[in-house]
Amino acid sequence: AREGFKATFRNRPFIRLVGLALLFLTAATVSGMIGEYVNFYHVYRGDLRSAAVMSSSGVTIGYVCTLLSAFAWTWLGSRFEKRTVLYATLVLNGVFSLSTWWLFTPEPPYWQAGYRVLTQPLLLGFWLMLQSMIADTCAYEEHVSGTRRDALMGAFVSFSQKVGVSVAFIFGGLLLDLSGFEASLGAAQPPEAIFALRIVFMIVPIGAMAAAVWLAH
Repeated sequence: AREGFKATFRNRPFIRLVGLALLFLTAATVSGMIGEYVNFYHVYRGDLRSAAVMSSSGVTIGYVCTLLSAFAWTWLGSRFEKRTVLYATLVLNGVFSLSTWWLFTPEPPYWQAGYRVLTQPLLLGFWLMLQSMIADTCAYEEHVSGTRRDALMGAFVSFSQKVGVSVAFIFGGLLLDLSGFEASLGAAQPPEAIFALRIVFMIVPIGAMAAAVWLAH
């Protein structure tokens, strides 16, 4: 087992893909977490009921678009190199994260639905390309070492993603605390805290996507 773990860590393409997955999970987790606070306290200024309706409606529409996008991602994956499609999902995710500064606005509040509709299909595209590339690294491992370690590598990916999501939630909570947000204030949050939340919501995914592009390259 020890030799298997050592061999897995020597598979550099595989480790890079795991790193990509962790960066993407961090961006998705933190932006999803902080984005709700921006929606509740900036867009709807503490009107939690209206904010929740808008958020759930946008997510539902986004899921429908995600299902429909499966055909497009399958076509793109067969027509272009998988890494090229992966690049596209990362770059577009960064661009759409930048757009949150203008789409998450009180006037009009429903513009944020556009962000959700655009970004959720990118999640599917990213994971489709990444998982197929991880399968390629299993074949690469067999080519290099003569041994297949699909089960070990799959377990490592699953475990690292669970740890990554947990760490991302802790990171998001730390950023929320550092922003100056106070739950006891309700809708009367200080402007500096709202501004900080909007910056975090935009910058963290952009930074993670930039690092992911570099890692993929």
